[in-house]
Amino acid sequence: MRESASGTVLSSSTTLDPCQLDDQFAFSSNYTLGYTSGGQSFKNGACVNSIANGGNFVFRPNPSGNPQIVLRGKGNFIGTADSVANKTYDVLEATDTRLRLRGTNPDGTRTVLTLAPYDATAPFKQLLTGNSSRTWKLDNTVDAPIVVGTELNPTEYFGGVKAGELPACQSDDEYTFSTANVMSYDAKGETFFADKKNYSCQPGLTGTTPFVFGPASGAGLAQFRLTRPGAFIAATDASPTEQVYRILTIDDKKMTLRAGSGQNGGTVFTIKLVVK
Repeated sequence: MRESASGTVLSSSTTLDPCQLDDQFAFSSNYTLGYTSGGQSFKNGACVNSIANGGNFVFRPNPSGNPQIVLRGKGNFIGTADSVANKTYDVLEATDTRLRLRGTNPDGTRTVLTLAPYDATAPFKQLLTGNSSRTWKLDNTVDAPIVVGTELNPTEYFGGVKAGELPACQSDDEYTFSTANVMSYDAKGETFFADKKNYSCQPGLTGTTPFVFGPASGAGLAQFRLTRPGAFIAATDASPTEQVYRILTIDDKKMTLRAGSGQNGGTVFTIKLVVK
């Protein structure tokens, strides 16, 4: 947000360019500023090659007003690379969930920035949900769409089937993930029951479950845990007690999950999915 010297709002924005949205600013206890651009920086209204940024800063308490952060390095910045006079930012608000800063520009206007703690798993949840909701299916076009084993040997117990050989009542299943942390399972009429006694198509187990998303425990980019007892993905016997699914790889089209934590030599299912 840009405001006049008196505080009148001149312009504001609720959306950021992706090359600015992925910027990370790390403040350390030894008074250094770290900067990760994600490949590009945002300057003068456009994406440019990553700009050098970082160095030392001073935290200046102010008993009679807002405390301040003063950057010491030449050309350094927080939030936007547009010039802030004397590289000085007033701290308007600092909580566990938000940091609001205000810098005065050379022309006398002021820029107000709002930053939030960085969540390293956020990009993977965005891919999982499509930033709204996204539906996934087992990838029956590749070999070994589901394999079973241990963390050290993922195919130890079952090496998977050839492309196109999944049972129809399993390959047509749809799993939809939403940003509201709900996974919806559509069995399309039947569910493939995979257990030691019976491997067959049975009446469908269509339903929904909340899930908890966060960092992966062990190998993986992130993980989610299905919270409704009996909920599953791909195989009814995949991680029936833990109900933990780690995201090993993910992009806009494909995802590889590993069901189960794999701790203490436990059984894991490695599952390949594709966007519907």
